Amino acid sequence: GARAFDLLAVLAAHPGEVIGNRTLIDAVWPRTVVIDANLRVQIAALRRLMGDDGSAIVNVAGRGYAFTG
Repeated sequence: GARAFDLLAVLAAHPGEVIGNRTLIDAVWPRTVVIDANLRVQIAALRRLMGDDGSAIVNVAGRGYAFTG
């Protein structure tokens, strides 16, 4: 979906860099109130689509996500 693609674009623009949940949400859902669960759903969809076992998009506990693919 469009949100997943936008999320991947933000992550891929900063490879190896940890991007905070709030920063990702603000970039992908501007001017919209969104909870962290929406972000987790989109990350899971990206991982499924990429056939990822969790290595291309890494969750850094308490900090955010990083694209390592």
